[in-house]
Amino acid sequence: TWAMTRIWIRPKIAVPVHGETRHLLEHQHLTRDIQVPFSQPGKNGTMMALTENGPKVIGEVPFGRLAVDGRKVTDIKAPAIKERRRVGVEGHIVITIVLDHDDEPALAPAVNLLGIPQAEKVQAQVQETVESVLYRQSRKQRRNQEKMAEAIRIAARRACENITRKRPVTDVQIMRLPTA
Repeated sequence: TWAMTRIWIRPKIAVPVHGETRHLLEHQHLTRDIQVPFSQPGKNGTMMALTENGPKVIGEVPFGRLAVDGRKVTDIKAPAIKERRRVGVEGHIVITIVLDHDDEPALAPAVNLLGIPQAEKVQAQVQETVESVLYRQSRKQRRNQEKMAEAIRIAARRACENITRKRPVTDVQIMRLPTA
């Protein structure tokens, strides 16, 4: 098809821009074979002027991969995009613990899984693990919310990883009921 294009439109300049380096070089060889006078592969960020004497590099421009986030275009490396990608690949566990005013569990922990394979098996194992960690802690240990949440998060994540080989994003929410 390139040969037919050459016959019909007789391009004077070709700037291969799509593909890996080997594809760009092969495209350049093809353009020479069909006698396009000037051919220069483009590189990401290279600005070229197309002149009668062929393409000339005239500068560099910023480049990179972008993502559409709602109505906004953002860098693919933005924290929110990276986190969403991780949740999409590894899954997400949300654990909710409700403590009464004496720092005793008021309800059984709630464990919610999103995007986790073998969900029933993982659900049962994570539930058992979370309850074990929660009930092993003393009332004094349960008063330190950050340490308790971290111990539960790590244990739940390990329980999931042992079954699925995935390391899900794991969030622990601790709620305290007000005193009566």
